Amino acid sequence: MKLNEKTIEILKDDYVCDHCLGRVSANLLSGLTNEERGRILRQYLAMEIDSGEELEVETSNFHGIKFHNAKLKPKKPGKCSICGDIFPELKKKAKLIAKEMEKYEYKTFLIGCMPTAALLEKEQGFWSKVGIEWCEPIKSEINRVLGKEVEKITGKSMDRLNPDINAIYDLKKDGVELIVRSVFIYGKYQKLVRNMPQTTWKTRIYPVSVQDIIAKPFMKQTRAEVHRLHGCVGPNTQILTKNGFYRTISDLKDSWKEEKILCFDSKKNEIVPSGLVDFFKLNPKDGSLEVFEIKTEETGRNLTVTSDHPFHTPKGMLPLSDLRVGSKVAVYPYLMTLNEKKGCSKIILSEEHIIKTIEKFIPTAYKSKIIKELKERDLLLLTEKSSDIFTLTKLIGFLFGDGSAWKVRKSSGVLAFYGKKEDLLRIQSDIKDLGFNSNIRTRKGVRSSIIKDYYGNRGEIKVGICSELRCDSNSLWALLVSLGVPVGNKTINEFKIPIWIKDSNKQIKKDFLSALFGSDMDKPRLDKRRHNKKSFNTPRFSINKSENTLKNGKDYIQEIVGLLEEFGIETLKPRIIPYTTRKDGNKTLKICLDFSNRFENLIKLYGKIGYVYCKEREILSKHVLEYLLMKKYIVDMRKESYKKSLKMTRNGIKPMEIYKKIGGKYLSYKNIAMWVEKTNHTFNKIKIPNNFPNFDGWLKGASKGLGDGLVWETIFSIKKVNAENLFDLTTQSSAHTFFSNGFLVSNSGREDVDVRCLGWRPFVLELMKPKKRSVNLNQGLKAINKSKKAQVKDLKLSDKRTVTRIKSIKPDKTYQAEVVFESPVKGLEKLEILQDIVINQETPLRVATRRADKLRRRRVKDIKYKLLNKKKLEMTITAQSGTYIKELIHGDEGRTRPNVADLISNKVKSIKLDVIKIHCD
Repeated sequence: MKLNEKTIEILKDDYVCDHCLGRVSANLLSGLTNEERGRILRQYLAMEIDSGEELEVETSNFHGIKFHNAKLKPKKPGKCSICGDIFPELKKKAKLIAKEMEKYEYKTFLIGCMPTAALLEKEQGFWSKVGIEWCEPIKSEINRVLGKEVEKITGKSMDRLNPDINAIYDLKKDGVELIVRSVFIYGKYQKLVRNMPQTTWKTRIYPVSVQDIIAKPFMKQTRAEVHRLHGCVGPNTQILTKNGFYRTISDLKDSWKEEKILCFDSKKNEIVPSGLVDFFKLNPKDGSLEVFEIKTEETGRNLTVTSDHPFHTPKGMLPLSDLRVGSKVAVYPYLMTLNEKKGCSKIILSEEHIIKTIEKFIPTAYKSKIIKELKERDLLLLTEKSSDIFTLTKLIGFLFGDGSAWKVRKSSGVLAFYGKKEDLLRIQSDIKDLGFNSNIRTRKGVRSSIIKDYYGNRGEIKVGICSELRCDSNSLWALLVSLGVPVGNKTINEFKIPIWIKDSNKQIKKDFLSALFGSDMDKPRLDKRRHNKKSFNTPRFSINKSENTLKNGKDYIQEIVGLLEEFGIETLKPRIIPYTTRKDGNKTLKICLDFSNRFENLIKLYGKIGYVYCKEREILSKHVLEYLLMKKYIVDMRKESYKKSLKMTRNGIKPMEIYKKIGGKYLSYKNIAMWVEKTNHTFNKIKIPNNFPNFDGWLKGASKGLGDGLVWETIFSIKKVNAENLFDLTTQSSAHTFFSNGFLVSNSGREDVDVRCLGWRPFVLELMKPKKRSVNLNQGLKAINKSKKAQVKDLKLSDKRTVTRIKSIKPDKTYQAEVVFESPVKGLEKLEILQDIVINQETPLRVATRRADKLRRRRVKDIKYKLLNKKKLEMTITAQSGTYIKELIHGDEGRTRPNVADLISNKVKSIKLDVIKIHCD
């Protein structure tokens, strides 16, 4: 298609502004703005018309142009059919951005924007007409125009590579988000005292750290938060996102600024969503980072991390290096369910659907107001990619259950949600995020009601505290009804699951079902018929339908069954139970859908779907899920052991020897003996052992001190592994936590607290979201060096790359040790053998539970010694990075060879160790 043909096609049906018209040729010629290009194309086409050419175009596109020959009187156009005349508004938006940036000191900036879904949909329709050859995205033009306007207002310059501030303008919310580049300060420090960590401990076991001392003056200067990033996780680590799905951390590399993840706020003891403010990548092979894979005893959950990555434990956040086999760590039970990011651009809802709903239910006088409100909130055109589609889906799911959409008089629509106040507050928050108001009313006290059963027998029911959330917005009512929410009494009216939900991706289907089950499915319950308290009742979902709408109710249940089958969830045949007699005489029946209570099926139900908008059921289902995952893990382990036992038996190994090799807590000698003797035991009959804990007993300890469904798991193994790339991220939330493969982790490290660092150790201090960028390094140095606990020197401004360099260096270190022996020291000349020698060090006993058991070869480069008294020796040792100095001295029961204690035949009583030089220059 030629350029003039594209121009005609664009102007054919509706008015298009110069900016949008010019973008079709944005990559042709230079030195022109898109507005100028559009004006040229429009004028050229006008001259074609004036010369007698008959063109099929919308005449309002030529308003203001004076024709000499053509008898054309263009009418005044409305707003641009593509951008809605956003460009004339950008000067005002630029002032808004500049005002927000005034709060910060900066020299350079970069502008970004978040267009509305409707705008992007229109642009895609535009491209489908004329193709993308020579075109430029509208987002790029908005960014450029805003950037130039902000430059004029502020006098600052744009920097596309390393701006001080990145301002993101949200067209939907008409708001600005600022991403402020951190200030990095490089320097070297000395730690002059023992029992003080390098970085801040969240547990505050140590009230002050080197980080606290260094950060204090610069916090005051910049008014920023302080964060030191140490630990990293492997590239395939699953990060739990806001919608309950996961994304691998490596996939976040290009999209972390738009992503929201779940973190745990220990102050509120609950899970909260958070945006991300930073993302790090590091290759451990370039540095001295040790990488480990940890695995848990209960479910086999695993995670690859560096040794300094902190985990949430009963003692607070502790690095992996402080944990060992048997340590407890917090996990969030869930199944790995892939985050479907693709989504399609197929239109779910448009203005046409809304208008039909208004014409059917609401006086047309309200039409323009409703359309305007939905358009302002970017809710008039919805696809699977729309940012609010998941929130809307959850609201729809709840309204299909314990909610209703009904009419008050002829003019008003009302949305009502019923439940506990704490659950309604979550719904209210989601409604507010959509841009609408609602209110909650709570009725206290016990109220009685008289009802009749199906057969006409009267009975009394009592209702206690009851809460109702009510939203009177006609706009939201029209939107949700257009999306398929049934109007009126669902018992006597027919309804079905909206087709768009049945045709959508799994994330939308999951959100619909979890909200529906949160309102209308019973909570997990132990099977009281069994005395072991290890099995659960069949879960039940039910609806009430009148006899006249019974067939519709059956069809609706089958639709739910169809959705569940996509998640591999099994249900039983629906049952119909006589229920009540209504006041109008109509009889109602309860249609019950029961689920298979096989633990594999319940794992899918609670792990892939679960509950939303019902805190009690949500938390209990997470606990049940964890318990069932434990069951599955143990059964799978026993089945694998069954195979091994039979194989070993065929090789002539006796049951007792087999037990010694593979037996354990949940695998007894009796199990193995019965398996190999084939006494009525088959592979499929293998179940959990009798000593597996019952649910109530297990839950009491597993959830102690935790909230929101988190539980404790036990570290089973810590194994050193190789990893090419590691990643870490920083959350906007002050909690600074996130879930990696279900583990609750953070991002701060530490060094040995009992070792002074008298040598100068390099560091990088990161000051996040600084209000002021001008840092007086000399003033900060003087303030820090007034401390008697830490000193600094060589301070200079740095950047993020220095963080990676600091983590990557492997410097030799010189130590000074004051060693007290049990007996008088003799034979010091024998220590000369340690001069410039490679020693063998097995993993020290003190770290054997958290480090791989292996032999390490390290070079001792220099050793000097001086006798202080009969039993006290001062030693100065220079050694390769990674050398265990204490073990070199005391021998570690022969695990370090040669060692000082063995050479002089004297046992070590105590060691005071200092780092006196770090050879990193």
